[in-house]
Amino acid sequence: MVAIKPFKGYRYNRNDISRVISPPYDVISRDHQKDLVNLSPHNFVRLILGDDPDAEECGRDLTRITRLLQAWIEEGILRREDKESIYVYSQVFDVEGAQKRRTGIIPLVKLENFREKHIYPHEKVILRHVEDRYALLEATEANFGMVFGIYPDPAREVDRLLEEVLHTRPLSFGAMDGIRHELWRIDDNTLIRRLQRAMEDQHVYIADGHHRYTTALRYRNAHPERECAQYLMMALVNMYNEGLVILPTHRLIKKDRHDTSRILEGIKEQFHVEPVSRDRMLEKIRGEKFAYGFFCDGDDYVIRLKDRRTLDSIATRSGALKQLDVTVLHEAILKPLFHIDTEAEDIQEKIAYVKGLRAALKMLDKGEYSFGFFLNAVRMEEIVRVARDREVMPQKSTFFYPKVYSGLVTQRLE
Repeated sequence: MVAIKPFKGYRYNRNDISRVISPPYDVISRDHQKDLVNLSPHNFVRLILGDDPDAEECGRDLTRITRLLQAWIEEGILRREDKESIYVYSQVFDVEGAQKRRTGIIPLVKLENFREKHIYPHEKVILRHVEDRYALLEATEANFGMVFGIYPDPAREVDRLLEEVLHTRPLSFGAMDGIRHELWRIDDNTLIRRLQRAMEDQHVYIADGHHRYTTALRYRNAHPERECAQYLMMALVNMYNEGLVILPTHRLIKKDRHDTSRILEGIKEQFHVEPVSRDRMLEKIRGEKFAYGFFCDGDDYVIRLKDRRTLDSIATRSGALKQLDVTVLHEAILKPLFHIDTEAEDIQEKIAYVKGLRAALKMLDKGEYSFGFFLNAVRMEEIVRVARDREVMPQKSTFFYPKVYSGLVTQRLE
């Protein structure tokens, strides 16, 4: 069973949180960190990353962050709830010209080892990120960010339990990056028990926050005597929620010593190559398996896998993993033609991962990158199949939009 329970979270002592919330740590550039620090003396980025954008990962001033957390609590900037609660979190946003709302619950979840019973990962973790988050957790004894999990509930049982709450005024609200965030609190014991029963038979798939979950497991194992370390704050969303959106992550590669003509000829051995106008590139591949937009040193193409028997040569026992567009791209093109080890932790020094066609094309037009591969988004059922096969996807295979933001509620280990 997935065991959830309420907790006394720490929240900002204000209704409008527009200037104090923050995106999660892993999507904040140094320039963005500076902007958030300047936005408010109480912006949450000061706790999740510190107020020095030049501090290196694993080199943050943890003593300063810990003192700042304590000062904010003593000054009443962050306030502990009087009652144990499960929170309701809603994000309203636009994507592809349509407005959507994604709603879920924020409880504490009983930690399990991955794939032990009901909680599954789908991506690998990078050790240095875990080390950074673990040092912060040890110093502050607080979980600042939320792990984002999804669960299959086609009957929408949990969603129906939240309907009445969503028609009331939220406790806190705010807008950042074009996204409206709203938070409610459930402290009614009857409703909490109904939510707990509804989650008992579920399986949770980690959508975002693999490093945070791994950090929590490490902390639990290091402190078996602490009951509070057995639970982690998570945002849980039904995968049938109409606001659950997965966007593709495109890949850009610098020219370096790669010969353009050799790359193109190598691709033609296993892919049909069709010249295409840039404005029709994604339209031509939309929804098609093993089809990609391809930018090659100023020219635009659509490439399509010629023969699915190519999948037989991919070195994995998982049929689900072989069926991913991103796996075929990595195994049939990036590894043999660009000589890029896509499993290496330093892969981002060789590949730029970009969300959104416009941003990717802008980077290509600047001339820093000579090759671009544009993908369709991974489908929800593909994520579940890979997780069930006890496999993990290549880095940056999924991008759940929007991210779950930090600062709405904090879990202290007490």
